[in-house]
Amino acid sequence: MHRIPFTRAAATLTVVLLAANSSGQTPEVDNELVSPPEAADNGQSQEGQSQEPEVHLNLIDKKLALSMAVDAWGQIEMGEFGLSSVGSEAVRQLLNDRMEVQRALAVRLEKLTHGDAKEAVERALREIAQDRTASNSSPRFRLLDLRRNSTAMLVRVRLEIVQEYGDLLRVELSGKAPQEFDRAYLRTHLVDQMQLMAALKVFEGQASADFAKVIRRARAEVQDHVERAKTLLINLEDAPLVGVAAAKPEVTKTAAER
Repeated sequence: MHRIPFTRAAATLTVVLLAANSSGQTPEVDNELVSPPEAADNGQSQEGQSQEPEVHLNLIDKKLALSMAVDAWGQIEMGEFGLSSVGSEAVRQLLNDRMEVQRALAVRLEKLTHGDAKEAVERALREIAQDRTASNSSPRFRLLDLRRNSTAMLVRVRLEIVQEYGDLLRVELSGKAPQEFDRAYLRTHLVDQMQLMAALKVFEGQASADFAKVIRRARAEVQDHVERAKTLLINLEDAPLVGVAAAKPEVTKTAAER
């Protein structure tokens, strides 16, 4: 079954990600997060596109970047799910625009972490898929792995949460008439985006000054998207239902009168 992820719990494990750094203990150094600086993009920075200011991430920034990478992945997957089912062309355009922004953010995070964010997400997805196809089918978090690389394990937990919530969402929305689906999907999508905005605000307060600018930009992009989605939802709510969806209120009313 195709698993449809969703980033409802955008900030759920952020406290855990940062706990090692706020407990007074020596910060854990994760191998995948401490990559040597790469060469200067093989001269690509001087071509065509505008060059962004160089940002150096500290350990906390890199953990936040990983969390944002998980969210970006979930946003893209959720958008693809929506595109496969929505009937409104306006909703379709909204989702396409959002996915384009999220893909750009994923590329930005990949560059800032020297590829670590993308690699960590992809590795976790491979491990989850392997566990689900194994005969015992239950993921095993070995203590040795957790001690050696707790961040990788937390990325995996975040992705599992995203996938499980996606399954619940798919069941909730299945069977709805097209117009009804569009409204239900967009309502859920709006809640998700507002929670993502809240998570990014928390992240911004934890990040270094340079990385906070990156997060602030991402938060502004979400804010713009939320305003568009709100307007679109109002238009959908005002539009009369047709077909099967329109008949449901009448049936309910008749049953109540009896």
